[in-house]
Amino acid sequence: IGGHGEPLDGDRHQSNVWGRTGPAEAWCLDLTIGSGTAEEWIYRRDPSVRLPWHE
Repeated sequence: IGGHGEPLDGDRHQSNVWGRTGPAEAWCLDLTIGSGTAEEWIYRRDPSVRLPWHE
């Protein structure tokens, strides 16, 4: 489920994903999806902030 409660759409950029075990259940998972390369994570609000994935 995307951040607004609708199913994910592969054609749209979505940076937050929520999950639950069923439609009437409480949200139990909140993932923030970030950008990066194979070597490093890049903070989406300030691309100058970067860290290697292994850290």
